[in-house]
Amino acid sequence: MAKRTSGESSGSGSGTKGASDELVGWSTLAIGFAISTLLLWKNGGWKVFRAPTGMSVMEFNLFNICMLLTVPFTWILIVLRREVSDFGFTPGNARGAMILSLIVGVAYIPVLALFSGQRAFQDYYTRVLMDDRVLIGVGWAKGQLSGGQIDYGRFVQHELVMCMYMLAWEWFFRGYLLFGLRKIMPTWAAAIVQVIPFFILHLGKPPAEFWSSLAGGLLLAPIAIRYKSFLPCFLMHYFISLGNDIAVLYFHFR
Repeated sequence: MAKRTSGESSGSGSGTKGASDELVGWSTLAIGFAISTLLLWKNGGWKVFRAPTGMSVMEFNLFNICMLLTVPFTWILIVLRREVSDFGFTPGNARGAMILSLIVGVAYIPVLALFSGQRAFQDYYTRVLMDDRVLIGVGWAKGQLSGGQIDYGRFVQHELVMCMYMLAWEWFFRGYLLFGLRKIMPTWAAAIVQVIPFFILHLGKPPAEFWSSLAGGLLLAPIAIRYKSFLPCFLMHYFISLGNDIAVLYFHFR
């Protein structure tokens, strides 16, 4: 990842009006740190630093969508008076992004087949689907969750909300943070800074998912830069999330 050029980073150079690049970059760093810290506390993934009361899956998803999508949007449009396209919120090469996302999604199927049936993934994601009432009537047998049935209407609702959740996550990390931080630092540095909170916020997830989020967050950054959009990152992340839910349900009833 090369360092940004003045033409890429300068609002004045591209005719963009609003706050200076310095204010954009430093405010992005400050707001990114504040929101990430709040989510680390509220989401409850780290036992040492968590809110005293938990949230349901739906509350969790909606709170994250609000903080990661609404807050940066409001700041950019009202305070900074910049275009969200300056932060990667643009279709970019939409056709190329869709093709790449489908290729990655298909290529990821063996990974899902390998991990989604493991105990850690089954325990974590079966409880998520139970909490959101996608899985109902689940019992306990032979030391693990088993049985029950799928509410397909709730499954569709769950996946629609997850689509917005993944859009908010990828916009925040591979859009708002990555493109905003490039105003005050080289691209490689912005990629490293944005992946740190992304990685930490995976605390509490199955170990394989937690550690792979570090590599995934780093690999997605140059894709966002290449396509000048967070869109391919969102599509890839959501396809993998959807595939994981389907695989978890398959192995649960297998």
